[in-house]
Amino acid sequence: MNHRILNGVELITKQENRRRLYFGIKLLLFLVMLLLRIWLSDTYEVIKSHQSWLDALFLYLSAHLIVTFGRLLLVRFYIGKNRIKDTIRNNFILGVNRITSIINFGILIVALFKAFEVDLREFFTSISIVAAAIALISKDYISNMINGMILMFSDQLSLGDQIKIGEHKGRIMDITLLNVMIMTDEDDLIYIPNNVVLNTSVINHSKNSEKKLVFEFSLSLAKQRKVQEIEDTLRESLNEFLEFIKPDTIRLKVTHIEKDAIQLNFQLTVFSENRMKEKEIKRRINEAIIERLND
Repeated sequence: MNHRILNGVELITKQENRRRLYFGIKLLLFLVMLLLRIWLSDTYEVIKSHQSWLDALFLYLSAHLIVTFGRLLLVRFYIGKNRIKDTIRNNFILGVNRITSIINFGILIVALFKAFEVDLREFFTSISIVAAAIALISKDYISNMINGMILMFSDQLSLGDQIKIGEHKGRIMDITLLNVMIMTDEDDLIYIPNNVVLNTSVINHSKNSEKKLVFEFSLSLAKQRKVQEIEDTLRESLNEFLEFIKPDTIRLKVTHIEKDAIQLNFQLTVFSENRMKEKEIKRRINEAIIERLND
């Protein structure tokens, strides 16, 4: 597996482990507060001056635990029903996690309103005009989030896919509510807004089981080599990779003849499931071409 894929999977795995740790801490805190309410009512009355804050915390923890537990049940049901092995890079699970985060954020806002004893109905009524203005200003941001959800729940793009968006080419490392993060072959991270992804032509090389490789080079006429001889040499360099190459797709052709040189085009189709073999094939062909040019 490509080390970039490993880095992306490790990152998501760490995030999932951190999420479980926070869940455990919140569950423990919730149980402590529940015990305070049931068994230590006298102690709870002593700190009654902080009643609103305690109620807000209790509301947040209970609602958060219910949502998180619902997420776990939904994901487990989905995995069992579809017999999914790669749970880290599955789009549905990624989308469920993002929705859970949004709901938990909403619960936090409600809890803060309760802590400060602010009536939600009166608050939103009083700022309705301001809220409308904010919604108008942030419509692109909201659209970006909606498009992010569309990407997460579709099977067009998945974590680890090798894609090309416009002039950017790389492997998908993460899909968020704001952008798609890809890593190029030069290990550069590029963040592309979801609106751009859905409104731009996207080439997903990973969804195609075959990939055409093309190598263009020129050969001096002074070398006096026959085209068939060059093709045979390049074919021989690929003998150990034939099981990864589609039969009858290896060919060399002359694309242009100049005064002192000829332009050649060597192409073949490989099965793209194995990215490491694809890279080895590219390297072997390049070495063979360089060796032929130096003869």
